[in-house]
Amino acid sequence: MGVDVIGLNIVVADLETFPQRLAVNAAKAVQVTSQKVRDDARNRIKGHKYLPAYPYSITYDIKVTAEGIEGEIGPDKGKAQGPLGNIVEYGTSKNAPLPHLGPALDANAEDLVTGIEIAVALRRLYPNEWKVDDYARLLVNSDSLTRLKQGETPEAIERSWESKLDKFRQIRLRSLLYD
Repeated sequence: MGVDVIGLNIVVADLETFPQRLAVNAAKAVQVTSQKVRDDARNRIKGHKYLPAYPYSITYDIKVTAEGIEGEIGPDKGKAQGPLGNIVEYGTSKNAPLPHLGPALDANAEDLVTGIEIAVALRRLYPNEWKVDDYARLLVNSDSLTRLKQGETPEAIERSWESKLDKFRQIRLRSLLYD
């Protein structure tokens, strides 16, 4: 008794193009997330009486480097009211802060976790085909990459960030004018 396998060549050919598609999709994911953060930040600050042009100064740029793909979101200082970004976000001694960029980033942080979950799934499903070391360019975190290679769960990888995030939050508190 034999087994007929139909379409296996198509699946193999599809898997061979996987690394190229991953790079394109990773760049697209950073772009989409950057757009979501930009739009969220704009919506959070839109309608402020004294900042009519400021929301439109919030833009994003995508940079692809040897180290990875980055999305930079924030006010463009060359646009109307763009130079007010830090004052608006963090406030001054006379003006309360109007947080909009930080909360927008926090609201979209789940996308990063989803990316880690996808990476873990790809590692499990395609341990030989998926070149996990290439993911280092996107992840830009050697500890997380090591954990990914060791087969840790997405939740464990995310928990490993907590102590460094806590240190960052403590340092950041010293810079804030208001809690």
